Amino acid sequence: MAISEAARADLYTGSSDAIGPRRAETLMRAIPLHDLDAVATKADIKILGAELRTEMAKLRADLTAEIASVRKTISTWMLTLLVAIIGAMVSIVLIA
Repeated sequence: MAISEAARADLYTGSSDAIGPRRAETLMRAIPLHDLDAVATKADIKILGAELRTEMAKLRADLTAEIASVRKTISTWMLTLLVAIIGAMVSIVLIA
């Protein structure tokens, strides 16, 4: 749990009187300003990085599959359209 600024100031004043201002300043630098539960550690960041890499790999696989599906659909439509155009051209030639 983080301490308030007023409590830190009071601690500094009391420490300064008891052990001197230089030592009190060193003490204040050693006491964290924030709640340590809210601070990420290197291990936390490594875990998060691993989770992100896993999620990115999954998304990459999903995107690759989606692109392959779209590519197949476009190829099918293009082939169908090409056959239809050739059929139309052949029937025009045969009619004329």
